[in-house]
Amino acid sequence: MDKPISQIIKEKREELGFSIEKVSETIFIPSKFLRYIEQEKWNKFPSQTHLKGFLKNYLSFLHIPVDIINQYPEIFSESDNSQTEFLEPQYTETENIYYVSTGKKIFRSIIVFIILILCIIVFIHIFKQKSKLPKSSLTKQISTGSLYIPNTKTKNKKSLSFSLKAAENVWVQAKSNNKIIFEKILTRGEKENLKGEKIFLRIGNAGGLIILYNGKTFGPFGKKGEVKNIIIDKTFFKQ
Repeated sequence: MDKPISQIIKEKREELGFSIEKVSETIFIPSKFLRYIEQEKWNKFPSQTHLKGFLKNYLSFLHIPVDIINQYPEIFSESDNSQTEFLEPQYTETENIYYVSTGKKIFRSIIVFIILILCIIVFIHIFKQKSKLPKSSLTKQISTGSLYIPNTKTKNKKSLSFSLKAAENVWVQAKSNNKIIFEKILTRGEKENLKGEKIFLRIGNAGGLIILYNGKTFGPFGKKGEVKNIIIDKTFFKQ
């Protein structure tokens, strides 16, 4: 080959716009070994295994065919004279900072996760304890003001009781809460008692029906044979 493999690698890295530090962070190879590759300091690697592994990973990252190393057999012949025993990597200050920073991030993540789990456990325990409180205890908490109860007061709604009376034969349908509670043809003089908070009446002969409530008579509500819809509630009897 016309160019040394170190020059090919360096030019490709610079062409892609990567620094050695960026490559090191990406492929998890200490930056000093990447520099050894670009400086052809093959005897600086602990063993041929390290050299081959780092070199192949570096080539793959730069999209250089890995089999290019077959064209440079001298790389591994030079590394044969290197130390065969395992040498503990001597990381630079920058690399040490990187590994320490990564370790701190992992440690912080674990601590946050543990705290979150503990908070969930405490919340579940408190919830279970409150659900087991007897009514007397709840009453005591309410009286002392230690238990918050949202203001959900609703008006005490009373049902109306009234009677339908047919002055003539009349068909009547009554609905409450969108459900039919009464439907019948009342014959003249016939009465029917109804009860509810709000009742919708449909009268087939508006001139033939009257309503009795608290001793008072209401109606008729239209002409003979006229179909009429009326709503019976508290305001109806105040008219």
